[in-house]
Amino acid sequence: MGERIEMPYFSLGFYTLEETVEMLQDEKDHPTFKYYCDFLGHRLYADTVTVDDAYLEVYGITREEYKKQLKKSYDEYMRRTTEFFKKQRLESEERKRQLYDRAKGMIPEEKIELFDKAYSILISKNLFNHDNHNAFLDLIAYLNQDDCTLEEAVTMFKQIRTHHEPQDSMLLKIIKALSSHGSLLFNELYDENREKQAIEAQERFAEYYKNLTSLNRESRPEHMVVGNHDFKVESQETRVVDPAIEKIINRAMNKMNRPKDEIALNEYERRITMFNILGYDRKKEAQGGPKKG
Repeated sequence: MGERIEMPYFSLGFYTLEETVEMLQDEKDHPTFKYYCDFLGHRLYADTVTVDDAYLEVYGITREEYKKQLKKSYDEYMRRTTEFFKKQRLESEERKRQLYDRAKGMIPEEKIELFDKAYSILISKNLFNHDNHNAFLDLIAYLNQDDCTLEEAVTMFKQIRTHHEPQDSMLLKIIKALSSHGSLLFNELYDENREKQAIEAQERFAEYYKNLTSLNRESRPEHMVVGNHDFKVESQETRVVDPAIEKIINRAMNKMNRPKDEIALNEYERRITMFNILGYDRKKEAQGGPKKG
């Protein structure tokens, strides 16, 4: 019959109950072991578990009823999410309008159109959040004054800088274009070589990541150097994958061909499952018991 052992918990992760049952059923006829796992306090055995019985035992309702309730919860979640982002968009538009009103009073009229383009770049590149907008305008206004000093300009720039290249270089270029004395700050802080190195590093990492995630593993590089870091990649010949993990990967790849709505609903169920397991773990830990979900 084989010894009963717990299925490695790392391979289950925060999967849904149905996915967990599928992984257990993959090991139903294991030649050596009889696997089981604990799911929210319920022990499920690979040689006897079924999807319908698992839902009745864990959630107290049928799989069909659970899916109906899940869909209802998901629809409500999407409604609230849509309302939230709509509110965020309206608030963003209002902040932008207020920013324009203030900018018109401190930026020369001939540069307002340039400011509009610059603002779009700042937002699209996520260079700073809305809390930095006024500090940005304060610096522009200051550098339009004839009595501005480099020391004060550098201090004000530190409030909005991102500490990342080439984002800070882009900020400096925008400030230089929008203010009459912006070159004062630009000439002090801008470093062309540093910007080029940062861009090249980003491009190298993007190429490395593209190769790393490629389905054609033969094209993966053996290693990739980004800055001071040497990212090593196992070759196809030395790569060894646990068969159980390989099954999980293959199942996930197959499910990617499902309709988008079905994929989204499954991901929502995973998040719900994750919160349930974390809550169960905290409760068990508080009671002095083991933490496995």
